[in-house]
Amino acid sequence: MGYEPYGKTKAILDRAMEHIRSVPYKVSARWGFYRLLQEGFYSKKSDYQKFISLTSRARKSWYDGWTPETLADDTRSMDIFPANGEQPDPDLDKLIEDEIDFANDEIEYHRDQAENYVHDFEYQVDPNFMQDRFCVVMYEARAMHQQFQYYTRGLTLCPFGGQPSIPYKWAIAKYIEQECEKYQKSALVFFFGDLDDAGFCIFEAGRTDITEWCKSDIEFIRCGLTQEQATKYGIPENFEHPRSYQWEALSDEQAKEIITQGIGQHYDFDAPATARVKSQEISDYVNQAVNSDIGGFSG
Repeated sequence: MGYEPYGKTKAILDRAMEHIRSVPYKVSARWGFYRLLQEGFYSKKSDYQKFISLTSRARKSWYDGWTPETLADDTRSMDIFPANGEQPDPDLDKLIEDEIDFANDEIEYHRDQAENYVHDFEYQVDPNFMQDRFCVVMYEARAMHQQFQYYTRGLTLCPFGGQPSIPYKWAIAKYIEQECEKYQKSALVFFFGDLDDAGFCIFEAGRTDITEWCKSDIEFIRCGLTQEQATKYGIPENFEHPRSYQWEALSDEQAKEIITQGIGQHYDFDAPATARVKSQEISDYVNQAVNSDIGGFSG
């Protein structure tokens, strides 16, 4: 017989699943716990371990939609946006000339298939070249990694998950330094964290060390949480620490607004899509030109 919870246990699992299904990305157990904490299903943060035990059993038992993959696995490693470093405005004449040479070399190698040869070139435009600065997102709440992945597509993410280690901050500093050199730009870091003493300490320590260890120019912007945001959205205080507010207390819609508005003032969210369109246009143009030039070639 399968797992059949009842009473408050069933109510917790069912309500947690409602929250999980309410957002378009995978969430962590901590995120689900904070939703229930705000609604009074739990009374203190130390109840988190009770929630973990409960959801672990539900997932292992495949209870009513719960599976081992229901919740996200939290990490603390950089989520680097893949970019190949191509310039957005190539010298098309030189590019076509090089591709014709490449195509002819291929034809020479496959001489018996020359009559059927079709050159299929794919060019990748790097959207980072379209930004004024190289941008990175850092945030304290590791539990919200999936949320930031969803709302900041195209950006490198650096979850802190509390006070990050020295090796982790060093790796971030060297990564930013490397990318700034590649793009010939300064860096801009967007930071999101709790509105409390620990949140400010984590932000300041991260900014101080990374700025000191990175040879490139970096500007840090703390996008949230702010007291103005806490007031605007009516975020409940952390009852264990009055006059402090936690990122996980935000609803998904509130978090989305803070993230997109804070970053959108300095970052073009349309750049990745624009880069994809331009990549296709360049690829089509080059392929048409190359195939037209070599079309009459016969082995």
